[in-house]
Amino acid sequence: MKRRNRSSLYSILSSPFTLIAAVIVFIVLARAAWSIHEKARESSLRLEVATAELARLQSSQAELGARVDQLSTPAGIRFQIRERYHAVEPGEQVAVIVDSLPSASGTAAAINAASTTGAQGSSWWRNVLHAFGL
Repeated sequence: MKRRNRSSLYSILSSPFTLIAAVIVFIVLARAAWSIHEKARESSLRLEVATAELARLQSSQAELGARVDQLSTPAGIRFQIRERYHAVEPGEQVAVIVDSLPSASGTAAAINAASTTGAQGSSWWRNVLHAFGL
């Protein structure tokens, strides 16, 4: 009797329908496993992006906190007013430093060089346009 059960079990397991069903089940399970793998990889990438964003925001928060601390003191407020609005306190004077003017011959040489370059550039473009019939 055991042989009979064994042979019938063997015949059921080796039948084409059973093999096709096993392949279909395997494919369904493999697709589910691959889908889970893809979702885990995507979640990992999102976590990395969120971690980088968190680090950026924390550094920005620290920087803003330092600026707020600086502006909470009278010296910090005075520094920011001087820096942004170029303000002076009563009794102070502003000194404006201007570079010396270039010599006349240097200026004339610079203007002459610029006009020569411009003339050569336009001549070169004229030749290119003329070559194309424009």
